Amino acid sequence: MKLRTYRAISNLTQQEIAQKLGVSELSIIKYEGGTNMPSRETMVRIYEITSGLVTPNDFFDLESKPVNRTMTSPTNTFVAAGLMSGTSMDGIDGTLMITDGERLIKDIGSYSLDYEPFFKSLLKACEQAVLENEGDLKNARQDFNKKNKSITFEMVIEKSTDLHAQVITQLLKITGYKAKSVDIVGYHGQTLFHRPGNGITVQVGNGQRLADEISISVVYDFRTNDVNHGGQGAPFAPLYHKALANQAGLTPVVIANCGGISNITIIGTTDKELYAYDCGPGNTLIDRFVQSKIGKEMDKDGLYGSKGEVSEKVLHALRKNAVRFKDGSNYLDKAPPKSLDVNDLKLIPEVNALNLQDGCATLEAFTAECIVESLAALKFPIPKLWVLAGGGWKNKIITSQLEQRLRPKLGTQLRVQHADQVGWNGKAMEAQIFAYLAVRSLRKLPLSLPGTTGVPKPLTGGKIVHPNHEIKKASKAVRSVLNQ
Repeated sequence: MKLRTYRAISNLTQQEIAQKLGVSELSIIKYEGGTNMPSRETMVRIYEITSGLVTPNDFFDLESKPVNRTMTSPTNTFVAAGLMSGTSMDGIDGTLMITDGERLIKDIGSYSLDYEPFFKSLLKACEQAVLENEGDLKNARQDFNKKNKSITFEMVIEKSTDLHAQVITQLLKITGYKAKSVDIVGYHGQTLFHRPGNGITVQVGNGQRLADEISISVVYDFRTNDVNHGGQGAPFAPLYHKALANQAGLTPVVIANCGGISNITIIGTTDKELYAYDCGPGNTLIDRFVQSKIGKEMDKDGLYGSKGEVSEKVLHALRKNAVRFKDGSNYLDKAPPKSLDVNDLKLIPEVNALNLQDGCATLEAFTAECIVESLAALKFPIPKLWVLAGGGWKNKIITSQLEQRLRPKLGTQLRVQHADQVGWNGKAMEAQIFAYLAVRSLRKLPLSLPGTTGVPKPLTGGKIVHPNHEIKKASKAVRSVLNQ
C-alpha cells in the first residue's frame, strides 16, 4: 500500500496528505518516486494517519539515504519485535510494534504458538535438571543428558530457539512486514531458574542462532546485568507499563499481571513514583493442583473453582507455608522490591487433601489474597484504577476474588478493568515488554530502577547480536545508534 494508493482511497490531494504529515508536497513526490526515504518520524506519522494502511515496510523497496539521527531525536524510532515464553511454558507470544523505547508504543500485530505437550514436557525436564543443580547449567546439562539418551539438553534449547524463529516468520506473514523492515527483536528466552539472592538467573535460548535464522538483530539475556549488580532481575515490565499508561493518560494506576507468578506495577503521578514486585503465585499452584487431580493443565475460566468453596483453614496454611524458603523465611513477609521463582511455590498437603473444586477455589483465592495483602508493605496511597494483564485473569474466580478483597481497602472509587478494555493488546503485552526493552537496550537506556528491582541505580542490560555475527547485516537504524 503506497502513498499514491492511500491517496486514492482517502480521496485526499497530495498537498492535503503533505499537510497532514507536516512535510512538503515535494517530499511526498520524492517518497512516491523512490528517490529517497522518509525519516522514521514521518513514517510513524504516515502509519498513524493511514490507520496502519501504510507501514514503514512500504518504503523498503525504495532507494534510501541514511537518516540523520541523534539519541534525543524524535526520529529515533524503531520497528521492533518481541518474544516471550512464560514460566507456565504454554507456548510463545510474539509481537511487532513501532517504538522509541521511551514514550511511543504503536502496536502492529501479534501471533502466538502453543507448545506441543511432548515439547513442554522436555522443557519441564530441563527446568527440573537446572533446579536440582541449583542453577548450575553445566551440571544440569550433564545430568539431563545422562537420563535422556535419545535427546540432549542442547537439542531442546535449539528446538526452543527454532520455535521462536517460527513465531517471527509467522508474525511477519500476518502483518505484511519483511525481515529487512524490522530493526530489532527482543528475545526473552525461557526462564528455568531464578534465585537473585544467590546471584543467579537462568534464561535459555540461543540469541545468535535466532538472529541467523530470521536475519534480524537480536537483543537477549535481559536480566543478568541487573542480578549481577544486586538487583532482583524482575519484574522487568514497569518502564513499559509506565510508557503505556502515560500514553493512554491512565496514571495513577496499578497494572496487575497474572501469569505463572503474579506481579504488580504501581505508577504514580510523578516520574519518581514507579514501584513493582512479584506478589506471589499466579496460575502455577492451580495448574499443578489440577494436573495432580485429573491430569488436565488448568482450571479453564475458573470452571472448577466456581463450583467449590474456599477453605479458610487451608488458605491460612497456604499463607504460612506455600512460599516458605529453606532458611525458614516466608516470601510473603518480605518487603519489596522482591522477585519469585515458580519453583519456590509449594503445593502443601492441606491443599492436596481437598477435592478438585474446593482446592481450585482456595488456590484462586490465595492468588488474589497475595496480591492484595502485599499492599500493606507500601507506604504511599494506592491508585484506585487497576488494569489487569496476563492470561491468569481469564480465570473469573481469581478476578472476582481480587475485587472482593480490594474493595474494603480502596473503597467505592475502585475501578478494575482488563487490558483490552483500556485499548491495550492484552494477549501481546508480555511480548511487547521485550520489544520495548530491546530498543532501550540498544539505546543504552535503563531497563530497571531502584524502585522496581532494587538495583542501586538505573541500569541498562541485554546483549545484542547480528545475523552471522556481522554488524553490516543490522538495519541502518541499528547501525546508526551503535556507531554513535
